[in-house]
Amino acid sequence: MDPAHDIRVKLRQSHHGIDAVIDHLVDLVRPWLLFAPAQTRPRVVGLWGMTGTGKSSLVRALVRHLGLDDRTFWLDAGEIDRHGQIDEVLEQAHLCHNGSPFVLVIDEFQHARTLKGGMPCHESVQLRRLWELIDSGHAMVQRMDVFQMRELRGLKEKLCDLLRQGVVIERGQVVEGRERFARMMGEPEDGGAWWAVPEERWGGLRSMMPQPMPTSEFSQWLADQDGDGTIAMLERLERECAIPAPLDARQALIFVLGNFDELYTAGQDPLPELDPEVLVRRHRNIGNTGVHEALCELFRIEQVARLGTDHIVFPPLGMEAMRALVRTEADAVLERLNPVAGMCITATPALLDRIVRDSAIAVLGARPLVAAVHRVLPSLAAQVCDRLGDERAGD
Repeated sequence: MDPAHDIRVKLRQSHHGIDAVIDHLVDLVRPWLLFAPAQTRPRVVGLWGMTGTGKSSLVRALVRHLGLDDRTFWLDAGEIDRHGQIDEVLEQAHLCHNGSPFVLVIDEFQHARTLKGGMPCHESVQLRRLWELIDSGHAMVQRMDVFQMRELRGLKEKLCDLLRQGVVIERGQVVEGRERFARMMGEPEDGGAWWAVPEERWGGLRSMMPQPMPTSEFSQWLADQDGDGTIAMLERLERECAIPAPLDARQALIFVLGNFDELYTAGQDPLPELDPEVLVRRHRNIGNTGVHEALCELFRIEQVARLGTDHIVFPPLGMEAMRALVRTEADAVLERLNPVAGMCITATPALLDRIVRDSAIAVLGARPLVAAVHRVLPSLAAQVCDRLGDERAGD
């Protein structure tokens, strides 16, 4: 069987009412799966739609079915300016997949907007780095943040002071002046070896190295150093980490996920009482033209060009899709709940329809429905257990 066909089947089993979206997504990803090493810039796929229509869920399922969880990294564009967030992600990609295929998912991309009301917005350094990565597949990764740098310098300065005070280090361990060393650096835990670089620091230092070492190799490396050699090692690491490392992401697949609620509401705030079928009808009139118009409201024209033309517009959830979603979620909840309850509980179609009628908020997508299923079914199951308990007590 064609692997692509198998993926389509699996995705349709867990995501209802979006068969066309699933087919389009698999078609756009397949060239990357086959030819990623031939890419000279990242392959960018945009997924757009209303809140809660399953964009993130579908990408997670796709990645899982393709066996790519260990080479997939997630960024939240709304958190792009949070200290160190982008470097945390890009550093992991640099360490494990530099110059080779990996997947980057940038969620909530509407928050990375560079235009508002037709006027330019402030673009942070981190946001410019993100756009450069999307466009060229290149980024400079800062391998050590300011706090790690301070910690490394503090360790080096303490060891320098201890050496000046007569502490002697041989084969990576303190052999003279242990009391003085303990006052400044602490004693080894559980009577362990008196390493000049305490073992609790090893993990951080190994991760900072250009090529991270296994613990056994790192301990052997330390064991080859005297006091001056240990200081020289820390100084060299400080110099190397101060220089950003280049990330080659030209073979990457980049998913850009964003909410476009305004496409369905003619520029007004989405109305909670809006009928699902109204949104579905509006969706039929939206294509790539609508996406590009919406993108041009958020980003400069050259940035819209960087995002390319591989875009998928997710349909809002109609009533049929809502019912299928509630049925699937209920089955999953009851499958986990029944063994714990020690009985076989089922949800009637009438109950599931009631959940849809009471909880569906079209403009909020799947989230209210999923939350309702997880709230209602355990509560009803608890009532059943209580009633059975009362009947047994009465017998």
